[in-house]
Amino acid sequence: MRVYCSHPIRGAKGKNATIEDMRANNAKAIKLAAHWKDVLSKAFGKRVDVYVPGEHDEFVALAHNEGYITERQILAIDCKILDTCDLLLVLNEDGISCGMQVEIIHALRRGIPVLYVKDQSEIAGRAD
Repeated sequence: MRVYCSHPIRGAKGKNATIEDMRANNAKAIKLAAHWKDVLSKAFGKRVDVYVPGEHDEFVALAHNEGYITERQILAIDCKILDTCDLLLVLNEDGISCGMQVEIIHALRRGIPVLYVKDQSEIAGRAD
């Protein structure tokens, strides 16, 4: 089973986020994704691979800052990766960013189930 982990990269600061802010947000998402990988593996009784965009953000951020790719192009690629997944895991402890909204809408249009995670103790599944 392959899971796409949707999470904020810039966080609440949006376009004002620093590289340090983004690294901290990505590190948090990577840690949470590892936790949910274990939870989902146990729940489904099978191996779960989780794709976390934050694990690959250094290249993306540099390419974006140099003007090689746009935010729209980044999200288009994210949605292509999402198309290869069985589930969208949305880490929304701190809210849902514009990029996350794009991923959620894409998953719902493609019929990919969406699991919203608000914190470590509460999850609410939704696949509509």
